[in-house]
Amino acid sequence: MTLGPRMDSSLLLMEDIVIPNVDILGLSLETNEHAFERSVLRFLTKCHGIRELRLSFEIRDEVRSYCSPNCICHTEPGAEGVLMLALREVYIINFDGDAGEVYVVEQLLQRAPGLTVLTIASEAEDPSLGNIESSCPADCRFELLWY
Repeated sequence: MTLGPRMDSSLLLMEDIVIPNVDILGLSLETNEHAFERSVLRFLTKCHGIRELRLSFEIRDEVRSYCSPNCICHTEPGAEGVLMLALREVYIINFDGDAGEVYVVEQLLQRAPGLTVLTIASEAEDPSLGNIESSCPADCRFELLWY
């Protein structure tokens, strides 16, 4: 995943990023007509100490198929075995239930066995939840809110 140029004009890659120890992380995800799921999961697997995650989905456009074959959109998220053992609470706003949003939440549930709270807020009357509710850990409180 290309993030931008460095001082020497070479590209900064996701693998170059060092994430400091953070307890609470808030991310606003904007697609810019591009898939986001794999980038977000790759980023989050670098953040092992997060206790609370706040996501805001700002996906208001369709993903185009113009990206190159070596784009991260076409690769696996990587770090499949990485668990987010510290993660206890996830709060998500602007959830519409599109396939990418559902995928990210389902992957978080698989990687965070100690999750105790999952709150999803949506404008949609009946957002698609996929397997989200049934995938929550046994001790996890799931809430779906409408606004």
